[in-house]
Amino acid sequence: GLSPTASCRQRRYGTLGGGGKVLCDVERLRSGPDCLVYSFGIKTPITVEEEIRKLHPNCQFVLSGPLSQHFFKRSATCKQPNVKCLPIGLGGGDLSPTQLLGM
Repeated sequence: GLSPTASCRQRRYGTLGGGGKVLCDVERLRSGPDCLVYSFGIKTPITVEEEIRKLHPNCQFVLSGPLSQHFFKRSATCKQPNVKCLPIGLGGGDLSPTQLLGM
């Protein structure tokens, strides 16, 4: 099989076995009000998103996952003012980006 390659600074975020992911150049995010991070297909736990939010507390986060409604209601991360948690999936939706972000 082929192994994925990338020409960026890779780092693992989140816990092993808990939804952790290898991401590229996260430290290059501008940590300001114009920084917006999307994470789709959320399942529990959300250790990746929590770790990135700690590194970039001024960024806005939109987390989306169709099976996460009950988790989102209990999540302390989802109660943060810069985090919007949406229990919806990407397929078959009829929300515009503006509706999705509540603008």
